[in-house]
Amino acid sequence: MLSGFYKSRWVLTAETLLLTIFPLVLLQFFPEWIHYRTKVFAIGLIYVAFFVWSQKISCRNFGCRFDNFFSAVKAILPFTILAISVTALLFYFLRPLISITLLIEGIHRRPSFVIVMFRYFFISVPLQEIIYRSYLINRVGLVSQSKRFIQGYSAVIFMLIHTPINNIFLTLGTLILGWLWVGHFLKYRNLFSVIVSHTVIGLVYLFLMING
Repeated sequence: MLSGFYKSRWVLTAETLLLTIFPLVLLQFFPEWIHYRTKVFAIGLIYVAFFVWSQKISCRNFGCRFDNFFSAVKAILPFTILAISVTALLFYFLRPLISITLLIEGIHRRPSFVIVMFRYFFISVPLQEIIYRSYLINRVGLVSQSKRFIQGYSAVIFMLIHTPINNIFLTLGTLILGWLWVGHFLKYRNLFSVIVSHTVIGLVYLFLMING
């Protein structure tokens, strides 16, 4: 069902313009809308669910599997530790340049950092990983079987959705991490190991911003 439709490069291009570029343009005129990004991601799950249903994507291909969780975590651990180390070093030497006021203000609006951790681990990161790893990799895979194309396209889209925060280090960081996370997902097809890596790196980044 709709397999021919989703295999069209023109449809993928139109989808990219409508679901990624257009919202980014809107944020240029309504920057305060960025505070609703998590709600927008949640609404996006409706389209993801339709895609999964129409293309009969299996749980395994979507990354919802536990049989290789520990081996996947073991494989992703080295670059997760490296990313944390690089982040800590950047904060030590270049803190004024990589601290993000928008995120700090968002954290301070919460009652405690525990609430921030809970929302980040159970809501924000899973939503991002479902959309920009599980969905997007399967979506682009219908257009091209090239691993490099899938990796590059997915990583760039992941980077673009972080550009409204207006921080060059975060932008470049999400591009690099996006590339690595996509590569890991393509090899292990395990969504949960990427969620763990994303959460740990992100929480360290947030913690350093408010306590460093």
